[in-house]
Amino acid sequence: MKDKPLPKSLREKKRYIAFQAYGQGIDQKAIGKAIYTSAGRLLGRLEMAKAGISIITFDEKTKKGILRVSTKYADHAKASLLFIQSIDDQETIVHSLVSSGMLKKAKAVLV
Repeated sequence: MKDKPLPKSLREKKRYIAFQAYGQGIDQKAIGKAIYTSAGRLLGRLEMAKAGISIITFDEKTKKGILRVSTKYADHAKASLLFIQSIDDQETIVHSLVSSGMLKKAKAVLV
């Protein structure tokens, strides 16, 4: 017997945070490592697991990307972006552009 998916009303709600990084030589792997490290230091392991932070997209040319995070931890994820000071020994600044409940609206900011 096939399991039925959860109805939308019972699923965990998500926020999409568009962000931009300023610095030299930033790629998706490096920015991902920096975000996870920063969020891990700020939240700890248990809260990090509850937050469910994941990188949806990152464009290396424009240095803009989108994070997916639980609605309860959206503010914590934004704060963790501010604590990133360097990536691969290069000074870096990362800040959030917009937070949205819909991926399409967050992607519109990246264009």
